[in-house]
Amino acid sequence: MDRLQNKVETIFANFSNLENFNQRLDVFLTCDEVVQFVRDNMSIKESEKSSEKSTHHRNAGNGLFKKKADVKALEEYNLAVLYGSQDDDTLSLALANRSAVLYRRHEYERTLDDIGLALEVGYPAHLTYKLLERRARAFHYLGEKEKRDVDIAEMKLKIDDANLDAKKKDEVLKSVEALLKTSLPPRSIRRAELSPSLGTELNPRMEGFTNLVEVRSAPDAGRFIVATQDIKTGDIIGTERPVSSAPLPSLQGENCEHCLTDCSLAPMPCLGCVRVSYCSSDCLRWSREQHSLECGLSEQISQHLLENQFLQSFPLYFRLAFRILSSLSRSQVETVSQQFLVQSQVDYSTHVTQKEGSFTSLTNLCGWDGSPNLEQDFWIYIIIVFYLEVLKSRGYFEDLKNEISQQEIGQILYRIIKILQFNSHSVMQCVTDRGSNEVKMESIGSAVYTSMAFLNHSCDPNTVKYFEGNRVVVMAARPIRQGEEITDNYGPHFSLSALGARRQWLQDYHGFQCMCPACSENFPLAENLPDKTVHCVSPCGGGKRMDDQGDAWRCSSGLQINKQSLDNKIRSVMQRMTATAQRGLVSGEDLEALHVYGDCVDQLYCAVRQPSSILLAAERIFAKTLRLLKGNKKLMN
Repeated sequence: MDRLQNKVETIFANFSNLENFNQRLDVFLTCDEVVQFVRDNMSIKESEKSSEKSTHHRNAGNGLFKKKADVKALEEYNLAVLYGSQDDDTLSLALANRSAVLYRRHEYERTLDDIGLALEVGYPAHLTYKLLERRARAFHYLGEKEKRDVDIAEMKLKIDDANLDAKKKDEVLKSVEALLKTSLPPRSIRRAELSPSLGTELNPRMEGFTNLVEVRSAPDAGRFIVATQDIKTGDIIGTERPVSSAPLPSLQGENCEHCLTDCSLAPMPCLGCVRVSYCSSDCLRWSREQHSLECGLSEQISQHLLENQFLQSFPLYFRLAFRILSSLSRSQVETVSQQFLVQSQVDYSTHVTQKEGSFTSLTNLCGWDGSPNLEQDFWIYIIIVFYLEVLKSRGYFEDLKNEISQQEIGQILYRIIKILQFNSHSVMQCVTDRGSNEVKMESIGSAVYTSMAFLNHSCDPNTVKYFEGNRVVVMAARPIRQGEEITDNYGPHFSLSALGARRQWLQDYHGFQCMCPACSENFPLAENLPDKTVHCVSPCGGGKRMDDQGDAWRCSSGLQINKQSLDNKIRSVMQRMTATAQRGLVSGEDLEALHVYGDCVDQLYCAVRQPSSILLAAERIFAKTLRLLKGNKKLMN
C-alpha cells in the first residue's frame, strides 16, 4: 500500500495530459506498483470444499434426524451440503439426507431441488430408488400427477439395482401403490410462479411496465417517465427484474446469490466455493456461467480503502459491474466492443425500447459519457486493473482469441461502472420485530434496472416500491394526474432530512442539485409540518391550488369551500383509516385494509396538498401496510 501511495502523485501528473481512455488505463496497467498492489490483495482458490467436514456434519445431522430434532438436523445438513464435493459422493449424500428432513417438514419444493441436484451430481445408483420414491411423494403433495407417475415408473425400474431382499422390495412397491390410490391434492402454486398482476396493458417500450406511463425526454432533464392517464393510489405502474444483482457481502450465504431471496432455510450450494448460496436449483443453474469467474475469488482491496478512509464505503456496484460483464457471451462482448465503445455520448432524442435484464438496454442509461476526472475515478481504475487480473487468471482473453484487447474490456467495465454509479438501486427488505409494532427497511443488496432507472428523484415521491427477491414492483403512493412526472426517492425524504443535507447528499452521490417541489418550496421536517391545511386543491380539476380567504378557500372560478367543512371531511377520512387499522388487528384482513388506505389517500389528495402532517401520516400508513404485506421480509425475534 505504501508503494502505491508514493506513486499516486506521478500517476496524477501523467494522467492530465492523456487524450483517450486507452492511454489513461495504460498509466495504471503499466505501473508496477499498481499491478503489484492488486496482485498482493487478491487470491483465487480452485476449490474450497471439504469431504471430511461434509461427512462430519452429515453424520451429526443423521443422529439428530433419528431423534426428530429436525431444526438442528437441518442446520447440520446445510453445512454438509455447503462443504460437500461433486468429485466424490459427499455432496449427493448430503443433499439426499437433507431432502428427507425437508420432506418431513412439508417443504416439498425444496425437497425436489435437493433430490434433483443429488441425482445430477452422482448419487449412488443402488440408492436412487429411494430418492425417486421421495420425489414422487413430493410431487403428489404438490398436486403434480404426471411428474409423480413418471418418477414412480422409473423407481420401479431402479429398485432392481438396490439388491433388496424380496420382502423389503415388496414393502416399498406396496407403499407406492398405496400412494397412487390416495386422492391428489389441488396443484400448488410454485414460488417461481408468484408475481404481481399488472391488471392493465403492458407498455410496448418498457418491458414490465404498464401503459399507464410513457418515457419522454428533454435536453436539460434527459429521459423521464410521465403518466399517460390518471393513476390511483395502489395502482401498479411496473414490475421489473434486473440486469444483474448482488447481495451485500455480509449476507452472502444467507441470501441467494442470483435473486437475493432469503435462502437460509436450505441453501443450494455453489459447486466450487463455500462463499455463496442459492435459493433454488433454478437460480443455481442460471448463475453458473456468471459466477464462474468469481468462484473462489477473494480480495482485500476494499479493506485497504476503508481502513485508510480513501472511500467512505466500498460500492457494491464494482462487483455488480463485473457480474454484468461476466454474464455476456463472447459474441456479445464483441458486439459491445464494436457498437457501444464507438459512442461518445447518450442520445436522449432517440426513442428506445427497454427490455428487462438486457445489457443493450443498460447502455441507454446515462452516466458513462461524463468528462474524465481522476480524483473521482482513481479507485475505479484500480478496480478495473484488479478485474483484468482476475480475467487473465481465468483464461478469459484466450477464450476471446485475443480479438478484444485488455483496454477494450477495461473500457467496457469503466462504462458499466459509471452507469451503475448513477442508476443502481438498493434492494430492500421489511424488518419487523416480533415483540413490537416497529417496522424498518434495510438493504440486502444492489441491482440495476433498465426501465426503473428512468424514474427521476423527488424528496416527496409519488411512488412506493417493494422487492420480491431482486424483482422490483413500483406502485403509486398517491393519485397521479395525467401528464404528471412519475418520481422515485433515491434516499433523502423531506420529512426526515433538512433541505441543505438532502441537496448535498444528492449532489455528492448522484451529481445534481434537487429542484423538486419539496426542495424548491422548502417543505418542513415531519415534526414541523402544519396540522392544518396550508394548500387546498380546487375540485374543478387539474390540481390547482385555491386562495386562502380567511374562513374559506376560493378558486379563480369563484367556487368557495368552507374551511370547517373541509376539516370535517379530512377528519372523517382519517377516522376511517383508524377504524380500518383497528379492524385489521382483530380480523387480519390486511389486504382489504390496504385498499381502504389507498382510497383514503386518494380522497385526501382531492382536497389537500403537501406540506401537510395529515397527508404524510396517511401515506406512511399506506406504505407501511404495503411493505408488511408484500415483498421481502425479515422477522426479528
